[in-house]
Amino acid sequence: MEDMEGIEDFIRPVPFFQEELEHGHIFYRKRNRVEVVNDFPNYHTSEYLCISSLIVHPQGWNMISRMSTDDDNLEYTCVHDIQDNYSTIALHEEGKEFFECHGYHKPFKVIHSRLLYYIDEPSDGKGYIKELSVSPDGRLICSSFGYGVRLLAFNTGLSELCDIKHSNSEVSPRRAKLHEVTTMSNHRQTVLTSAFSPNQCLLVSGCLNGRVVFYNPRL
Repeated sequence: MEDMEGIEDFIRPVPFFQEELEHGHIFYRKRNRVEVVNDFPNYHTSEYLCISSLIVHPQGWNMISRMSTDDDNLEYTCVHDIQDNYSTIALHEEGKEFFECHGYHKPFKVIHSRLLYYIDEPSDGKGYIKELSVSPDGRLICSSFGYGVRLLAFNTGLSELCDIKHSNSEVSPRRAKLHEVTTMSNHRQTVLTSAFSPNQCLLVSGCLNGRVVFYNPRL
């Protein structure tokens, strides 16, 4: 971690200034690489986004997060690709010389947008963390939806993400809306958490007043 000291002052997806170039190697090395993911739906530079819940897909294909603006007026569930996603570009001579002096000789790389899917979420229960959950097969996302939960999928066929990405030789969609499968409202206060059983067709949700609800989802 010593080579990351001071990086918070200059952190960017791509280094532009001399101070940032001092930390540039940690963004582009092959292993233990640092990457800043900053592509979000309807994002404005005047807004700060807070990630209140983040989980990794069971197969490790993407990360799924629940986030809100700093004033809690807007909330989203987002799916970001975490597979290799690079294009190689030429490094200008000054930058090339600087990186070579620091022992970095490989081509300069830039990262494409990682946002795959998103959906707007209700902003009730402001200030509380709303945990997401994913089914064991990775096809369903469960998110807090007011006084209930909402099941989301990548498409209307409830396909696995790998099948969507490679079907008909099409490139995986970017910034597509998540498909709403169903909504279940069985609480009297805002739902804050949910979890799928790892080996049974069972879903559990919990809300602010401590009520826990069990579901047997049938799709």
